[in-house]
Amino acid sequence: DSLCGEYKHIQTIENNMNVERGAGSIFEWNGKLIRPAQNCEGGYGLSTIIYELSCNNGIHEKEIGRIEPDNSSYMGLCLHTLNIKNNLCVIDGQEYNHYRLSRFLKAISNYFKRG
Repeated sequence: DSLCGEYKHIQTIENNMNVERGAGSIFEWNGKLIRPAQNCEGGYGLSTIIYELSCNNGIHEKEIGRIEPDNSSYMGLCLHTLNIKNNLCVIDGQEYNHYRLSRFLKAISNYFKRG
């Protein structure tokens, strides 16, 4: 009832810590609450996971999509922020310092991962 008032426990939310870090503000889209989160499984900001929030008998999340970085572009290293407000969308990612060399090293790494 009050920011400085007495608090009571309503719900415990358990989730995967690899997608706990927010990737932007919660926003409304087509009448639904959306929470972007970073996919940090195996590295920082590997993609952005889009969750739909519902508030029926507690707060629940449902994954409704993912935004993956475009590995063929110089900005294809990671994608870790999505903010939408007033018909403006801002996406933040990370670029390669040496794009051609990075693509070559990634191709070699993927070759050896396959065995």
